[in-house]
Amino acid sequence: MKQIIIIVSLIGIYLSFTSCRPADNRQADYDFTPLDSIITSWMNKGYYPGASICVVRDDSVIFQKNYKDVTPDTKVYVASAGKWVAAAVIGAVVDCTELDWNDSVKKWIPEFKNDIKGMITLRQLLSHTSGVRPYLPEPRVDNYNHLDSAVMEILPLDTVFTPGTRFEYG
Repeated sequence: MKQIIIIVSLIGIYLSFTSCRPADNRQADYDFTPLDSIITSWMNKGYYPGASICVVRDDSVIFQKNYKDVTPDTKVYVASAGKWVAAAVIGAVVDCTELDWNDSVKKWIPEFKNDIKGMITLRQLLSHTSGVRPYLPEPRVDNYNHLDSAVMEILPLDTVFTPGTRFEYG
């Protein structure tokens, strides 16, 4: 099966890579005008200060374009763009260890044993149905390097809805 992979680096979505260089002239097989129009409109509306897009098919770059001052070498924060990687890694851990999608937080993080948040499951955390209110520490940048510092930030937060009852991304 042939696969096409599209990687978009948008300052604001924050995904970056450094090896996207056109390998040949295969982009003539495709019309990337609609994709280019969408990204250009986002730039023109000010949604993002810059972007870099790379389309790969069968290990060959078939389209690559930079917008404003962003290039494939621009270093940007990963932020939410890393969530799919974290979910994939956690899924692999669930597949080959005792970790389970229905494990409660308190099973693995003792600080939550006497807290309602301790009943939240891994499944709810990864599906944005945990009920824990979104947080962003001062100075408005989440730069935690260790689990213990993230736990200490989340522990005092209240839930904003009953875990498992609705979706909220934040």
